[in-house]
Amino acid sequence: MVRSVLVRVVGHYKDLPDDVLVSVSSDSEESIHKHDAYAERTALLGDLRKENL
Repeated sequence: MVRSVLVRVVGHYKDLPDDVLVSVSSDSEESIHKHDAYAERTALLGDLRKENL
């Protein structure tokens, strides 16, 4: 989920400068497991662009 959002951010905001800070998080409440799944990523837009998401 987090990666998918980051791909869309990189593709959609092409005019923003590389020094923009992007933060995405996801909290999935599990109904059949005893734990929830959590993921997050914070990075500069320029670094995300270099990763070729």
